Amino acid sequence: MLEAVALAGGVRVQVEHGALQLREREVVHHDRYSGGPEPSPLFRRALLDRDPEAGASAAHEMPYAQHGAREVRLRRESAGCRFGDRQRDRIGRVGRHTINSMGPARRTAERPPTAVSIATSDSGGGAGIQADLLTFAAHGVHGATVLVAATAQDSLGVSAVVPLPAPFVRRQIAAVFGDFRPRAVKIGALFDAERVRVVATELRRRRPPAVVLDPVLAATSGRRLLSAAGVRAMRERLLSLCDLVTPNLAEAQALARIRVRGASDRRLAAGILADLGARAVLITGGHVTGREVEDLLFDGRFFTSFRAPRITSAATHGTGCTLSAAIAANLALGRSLEDAIARAIAFVREGLERGIRPGRGPGIPRRLARRP
Repeated sequence: MLEAVALAGGVRVQVEHGALQLREREVVHHDRYSGGPEPSPLFRRALLDRDPEAGASAAHEMPYAQHGAREVRLRRESAGCRFGDRQRDRIGRVGRHTINSMGPARRTAERPPTAVSIATSDSGGGAGIQADLLTFAAHGVHGATVLVAATAQDSLGVSAVVPLPAPFVRRQIAAVFGDFRPRAVKIGALFDAERVRVVATELRRRRPPAVVLDPVLAATSGRRLLSAAGVRAMRERLLSLCDLVTPNLAEAQALARIRVRGASDRRLAAGILADLGARAVLITGGHVTGREVEDLLFDGRFFTSFRAPRITSAATHGTGCTLSAAIAANLALGRSLEDAIARAIAFVREGLERGIRPGRGPGIPRRLARRP
């Protein structure tokens, strides 16, 4: 049986059956190359004299949280011994224990902000949950996922879509929120009304700090990814839970139930979606022809236009997923909505300029930095 044991200085370890030699234990101490005080006699005897009993006891008697601290690991190991000559990384095998004296290490691992993608898998890796995870990683945000459906998809199109059972979608949400406490949620393709309702119910119960909805209705190839009943459920149940909705023109038209042709229509559609409960609406302009791309933000009171020269690129598959995931990542990092949108647009533009073509069909934005 594994149990967590608190040592001095707030260090927590795991011990199996109370026996040190059966489970790795990490403690912080001084070693003689740290520039600090001499190590305790017990540790010196364990390291230099290879005394197994001293090695087992050293973990309990080492000083903690002082200048020049090092990390020691004691774990079950085979016989044998190797020492480096005044090396920074030094390993001494002491009977059945391994003592590993390493360079300075943090006592606890860093806990980055978490964003979760509730969406559909793209087996080709260009859009969907795969694109979201790459985008989260590029922003230094830990990415969690709730898989709603899976597609058989390559760069040329979608050949099949299979939904996951709604109770399992609910279980995934419970698992993610029970541990990670996401700072932002990005929602993508939800397949049908039943899954829309499950997601809406769980979000209403858990109230995450920020919810970004990319209301995906169809894949780039035209394959439907949300049923007509799902669109109705999204209007009635989900929009009111969203801090930002990021439809393209076709999606804005379907959700607002009006024909969107010109600039005034886009403003009207944004207002309708806000009236349905969305706190802010960003109607993306990538599908509109012209030399300039305009993304229109309505925050419930004012309109803001984000304009930039159009980038001619064939690497456009998954741009909507990337934009909404980048906004969610920036919100998870604590940025304001307008700043998060501006940064996300810049991220997508950079990805388009450095797009890649992994398959035979259209390419995708580059979401991670180039290798050095």
